[in-house]
Amino acid sequence: MSNNIQEIKDLPFNVSGKTGTTSSQKDNGEIVNHSLYIAYAPTQKSQIVISVVIPGRGFAAKSAALIAANILKT
Repeated sequence: MSNNIQEIKDLPFNVSGKTGTTSSQKDNGEIVNHSLYIAYAPTQKSQIVISVVIPGRGFAAKSAALIAANILKT
């Protein structure tokens, strides 16, 4: 859940989400990690689902959650 991300907690509705890291492999075999955040809101009677992926940002999943919070504010 997103309970430890202040910008998500500050929204005027409940958000359920999860940060994470995903990876892909380039043609040369190099592994590239990507920052990920997936959420739905409001938690009860959800009306929106959001997925934010930041390519090449590795283990910076909180950054993806901050972007999601800014999108959900609008």
